[in-house]
Amino acid sequence: MDRRGIFKVRQEVLNHWPTGKDVDLEKAAEYLKKVPEHKSFPAKLKRQRKRE
Repeated sequence: MDRRGIFKVRQEVLNHWPTGKDVDLEKAAEYLKKVPEHKSFPAKLKRQRKRE
């Protein structure tokens, strides 16, 4: 399945979930890119793994 097909299926699945109907994943991704590093769980997890 190509990328376009994956995104089409993903949108169909999201539309079946009441919480997914109003989700704009592009906007969500842009928002998460702007979260300060000190508030970012993935960044904290990455730092912790480097310490181990």
